[in-house]
Amino acid sequence: MCIASSCRFLQTLGLRRCVNITDESLVSVAQNCRQLRDLDIGGCCLITDLSLAELGKNCGLLRSLNFSATNVTDNGIFSLVSGVCAVSLQEVHMASCRHITDDAVEAVILYCKNISIIIFHGCPLITEKSREALGDAGSNLQLKQVTWTVY
Repeated sequence: MCIASSCRFLQTLGLRRCVNITDESLVSVAQNCRQLRDLDIGGCCLITDLSLAELGKNCGLLRSLNFSATNVTDNGIFSLVSGVCAVSLQEVHMASCRHITDDAVEAVILYCKNISIIIFHGCPLITEKSREALGDAGSNLQLKQVTWTVY
């Protein structure tokens, strides 16, 4: 991706619903744009765990990430939140991700201590367990917005 190599100080990138964006493009962004703070790849249906792993590995300033309606699984989220961006992440949108489970929600709650917005509605594998995890975290989190659907 040409933008990634020529815009090393890029802080905000919106690629929402760009259906031809691939992991290859996002890996390039993660590796070259380490100042990235806000990324919207919601609806980029070709994005998988590989992209989240690279973001977690390289983007220590990332505050807001929307990967709704992508092909991400729990493994990608584990890689993201166990990486350098765990401390900086404040907002995670993972709505309509068909392959994530309660384990992914719990990982975000556990590792992202500054999380204030977490959105995971429309994820068919999410159960009541996620709501319970949010309740258990209680005062440890300063949540401003939470939306979910329990199937």
